[in-house]
Amino acid sequence: MKSAFRDILLEKEFSRPLAYFRREQACPLLPQKALAVIGIRRSGKTTFLRQIWDDMLRSKPARQERLVYVNFFDERLFNLQAGRLGELLEAYYELHPHVDSRETLYFFLDEPQIVKGWEYFVDRLLRAHHRVFISGSSATLLSKEIASAMRGRSLSVEIFPFSFREILLAEKKETSSLGPRERATTLGRFKKYLLQGGFPETLAVEPSLRRRLLQDYLDAVLLRDIIERHNPSDPSAISHLLHLLMNQVGSAFTINKTCERLKAQGLKVNKPEISQALDWFYDSYLFFSVPILTESAHKRIVNPKKLYCIDTGMAHHQALSVSNDWGHLLENAIFLHLRRQTEAICYFKDARQREVDFVIRKTGKKYSLIQAAWSLQDSKTRQREIDALYSAMSELSIKDATLVTLDEQEEIRSSGKTIHVRPAWSFLLGFQA
Repeated sequence: MKSAFRDILLEKEFSRPLAYFRREQACPLLPQKALAVIGIRRSGKTTFLRQIWDDMLRSKPARQERLVYVNFFDERLFNLQAGRLGELLEAYYELHPHVDSRETLYFFLDEPQIVKGWEYFVDRLLRAHHRVFISGSSATLLSKEIASAMRGRSLSVEIFPFSFREILLAEKKETSSLGPRERATTLGRFKKYLLQGGFPETLAVEPSLRRRLLQDYLDAVLLRDIIERHNPSDPSAISHLLHLLMNQVGSAFTINKTCERLKAQGLKVNKPEISQALDWFYDSYLFFSVPILTESAHKRIVNPKKLYCIDTGMAHHQALSVSNDWGHLLENAIFLHLRRQTEAICYFKDARQREVDFVIRKTGKKYSLIQAAWSLQDSKTRQREIDALYSAMSELSIKDATLVTLDEQEEIRSSGKTIHVRPAWSFLLGFQA
């Protein structure tokens, strides 16, 4: 196995020139903590490792010979046992005998979860004061669980599909100080973003190929991360649940009603099985759920949750009907923008069932309110959205709120409270929760 490691290290795969788009994701680093790069399949986790590698060289905390990359999915490492991981270090020092064993090395480990017990080797590296960067997602161990496997010895950074801002930057388009012409172009690109989503590989391909790629991604999550890994008693029920959820993006759902709908399709399911399957989908980063804002744990459990998908393009291509798709896609895009910044997201509903889509919890019981509406041109829609925001503002003692639409902008003021109506493309380019 040492010879295999020697061959892999000699290839220096990560040192080869490679064109890629730099992600805007921050990269927290702490001594004696591994950095776990986590996220859904095909979102760019390995590329983000490459970005960290290049940053290390650019800022010169390390010479290139002290950067070590290993992809454990390499067939030469097939059936590798954890007890032989130490041979990676032996191979390295044989290739670089002049490097002092007390010097810090930088290990980039892709798919280490394939090796059972890998985390003990990583712990050994950390105790020797080396830096470790980890990424992976496979049926053996979901990427989200890489961080938990380290049991407090790691920090995690989440990688999502491209944000709208990242897409504009990747296409070398202006993201600030937009004139009338640039605003119109940006609006058009935003509507395209809602339909296409942000998976890197799908952005520059024909629509038919994009649909196939997104379906392949979804199939990989369903088959490899859910069915093969958890071996459910009825895989067809899991598949039906997935497609049912894809058509509830931006809507409230409960396990009871979901169970009833699946039973109506002739499937033999129960609530515990559905609850478990939902956890599998959350762990794979395919879906997110948002609870109601309440201090009561019981109310949080019994009230419906709102469901969002990792990618608007994936949700759009799975929708059975596109007639009411735009509003839900807009709401999903806003959720993803907020979720990149925080997990402390709830929705608000008052006693009269008036609802605000997003409440961001801040320190000291402070909140931000964000409402999503495709358009305020209809007077009934306008009044409903404004009334819901004013209700939440009064209950939570907030003077300002944001109402995000496709392309409308104004200030609505009443009784010392202000609702800032903003175009979605502008909101996604600059808002900080």
